[in-house]
Amino acid sequence: ISFIYSNQKWRREKEFENIDYRIESIVEDKEGNLWLGTANDGILKVIISYNGNKIENHIVNKYTKEDGLLDGPYFPVISNETILFCTDDGIFQFDNAKETFHGEKTLGKNFDVGRRLIHRMNEDFSGNIWLATYLSDKNRDEIGYAKNIKGGYFYESSPFNKISAKGINFAIFHGLNRITW
Repeated sequence: ISFIYSNQKWRREKEFENIDYRIESIVEDKEGNLWLGTANDGILKVIISYNGNKIENHIVNKYTKEDGLLDGPYFPVISNETILFCTDDGIFQFDNAKETFHGEKTLGKNFDVGRRLIHRMNEDFSGNIWLATYLSDKNRDEIGYAKNIKGGYFYESSPFNKISAKGINFAIFHGLNRITW
């Protein structure tokens, strides 16, 4: 369902057909398409056409394991102007040309597909990527960040080991004052 704020009140604008899933998160790409992460039913790409600022039409493309994804839940996030898809099997990217997903490689071997469950991920104001993850082989949760350095990322988690020992963290927030919550 979409809502629009007009004449100082909210009104329901459109109910989207073909979207009957529990949606965990939504991001918008540079082309204005919406990417919806579901609990366990894959990822939806909603291509919207507008007439002025009014939604005229939409197409829903659904991506699942047949398209290269592994187990959900699925959380799309924007990092370095790229949409990444966090899952219980790692981080994925979408290949527009092939219309399939593949494991994300720029964060390094720490994040190879199947190595960690990704609970949450987001980017701070310096371009560092923060993650709340679960390490299957070590049977523990971990909070850390991939420091954005020239030519790639360096992952750091040791300052957060005491926090990680307390269990799953489902939120990461970066304040304007450079404090991360």
